[in-house]
This record gives sequence, C-alpha cells and structure tokens, in this order.
Amino acid sequence: MKGTVTEFVWKNPHCYILYNVKDANGKLVEWSAETSSPSSMTGEHGWSRTTVKAGDELTFTVLPSKITSTAGLLYKLVAADGKVLLEDKSRLRQDPSQQ
Repeated sequence: MKGTVTEFVWKNPHCYILYNVKDANGKLVEWSAETSSPSSMTGEHGWSRTTVKAGDELTFTVLPSKITSTAGLLYKLVAADGKVLLEDKSRLRQDPSQQ
C-alpha cells in the first residue's frame, strides 16, 4: 500500500513507522509498521534514524497483525523513486497479503 510517513520511532525493542493511507473513500487511515530493533536495522539493513522521515511517500508491504487491521510487521519498503529500502525475506513464511 502507498502511504505517507507521519512518524518514525527509532527505539528499543522495535522501531515503528507510522503512516497514513487513503482508504477506498479517500479517508486517511493511520497504519503502523513494526521493524526490528535499531541495532538490527543498522547492522543487518544499513538503516539509521534518518533513513525514513515524516513526509516520505513510500510503498509498504506488511505481514498483517492478528490484533488490529491497521498494523503489521514490515516486510518490504520501497521509496517513491523505486529504491528498495527494505526487503526482509527472513520474515516471510508465505506471500504478504497486504500491499
């Protein structure tokens, strides 16, 4: 799904990206995508606390939460220019169902 970042939370135990997505009626819906810890994101994926910023327009692929319909575990993140910022295949047991 395409969304606009509202906040990037860089802290233990996991980082979060909060972002807005327009629903079928054009209404903004806030989503949350969970990543690994800051040390894991730095070491395994080369991220820093400035990799994602409020206002960034990104395409999110999440593995949906079983608790809420507007959250998930971040599987893939693509920038507006097509650059893949994250594709964490270690999380995948089956194809992502939310994009």
